[in-house]
Amino acid sequence: MFCGLPIYFELLDRGYRVHLASYSVTEISLIQQVVQLTDSLIGVTADSVCDLAYFPEGYLVRWFREQLSQEVTIWCFEKTGVRPLIDNYRALIEHLKIDAILLVDGGVDSLLRGDEAQMGTILEDAISLIAVSELKKVSVRLMACLGLGAEQDIHYAHVFENIAKLTELNAFQGSCSLHKQMEPYGHYEAAVAYVQSQPRQDPSVINSSVISAVQGHYGNYHLTDKTRGSRLWISPLMSIYWFFEITAVARRNLLFPNLRYTDTRTEAYRGLVQARRGLALRKPAKIPLP
Repeated sequence: MFCGLPIYFELLDRGYRVHLASYSVTEISLIQQVVQLTDSLIGVTADSVCDLAYFPEGYLVRWFREQLSQEVTIWCFEKTGVRPLIDNYRALIEHLKIDAILLVDGGVDSLLRGDEAQMGTILEDAISLIAVSELKKVSVRLMACLGLGAEQDIHYAHVFENIAKLTELNAFQGSCSLHKQMEPYGHYEAAVAYVQSQPRQDPSVINSSVISAVQGHYGNYHLTDKTRGSRLWISPLMSIYWFFEITAVARRNLLFPNLRYTDTRTEAYRGLVQARRGLALRKPAKIPLP
C-alpha cells in the first residue's frame, strides 16, 4: 500500500481516477465505521476506528485528511485464500468501475517462482498475484516491485534470473527510479513518517529502506530503531520500481496449482508447503560482481 503511494500521486497529477487497496494485516472485523462491501472487504476512512493498536490504513487516511485535506477511502481485503480474494476483487471492480489494476510489492518476493533456495514472505504476494491474474475482464493488470535488496531471506541471483526470463518473455515492462525532487515521492515520505510516528505502529523495514536509499544513504544505515542490531545494506537499487505484466509472472509461479482453489490463508499455506515438497529447489548462487 505505502510503496504504491508515489505512483498513486503521479497518476492523480496526470488526471486519472485512482484508488488505494490493501491486503490488510489488520483484523478487519475489529474496524468500525467502515464502508462494508462484502464480509471480507471494507473501505476504511478517516472516521473509521479500530480496537487494535496496529492500524496503518487508518493512520494513512487520517494523514490524507490532516495534511492534504483529502477524504480518501482505502479498501482492505481480509487475508483469505485465493477464491474469496477473487470474489472481493470482482465486487470492488464493479463498485468502482475499475479498468486497470497495479499490484505493488514492497520488495521483490512476488517475483519468486517457488523453487528458489529461500522464499522470503512469498505467500501473501502469491495469493494476490494469482487472484489478479484470474481477473481476465480487466485488460490492464501490472505488477510493480520496489525495494530490491531490502529483504534478507532471498537469494538475489535467483531474482535476477527470474527477471531475465520475464524479459525474454516480454513481460518486463521497464523500470524507473524515485528521487528527492519528485513531489509524489515527497508525499510518500511524509506519509510513511507520519504513520510510523504514531503510537505502537511497527515501522516498515521496506519503506524505511526505500526512503534511506532515496535520501542517499548507503550500507548499514538504520532509519528507525526497529532494525538496530541487525546489518542492513542500503543501496540505490532500493529506489527503483520494476514493472511486469501480471499474467506472465503468474504463469511461471510454481505454486499456482496448489493455491488457486484455496479459501483460507491456512489452506494456502498448506498448499505452499505441499508444493515446495514436490519441487527440485535451485541451489543457492552468488552474484558474480567484483
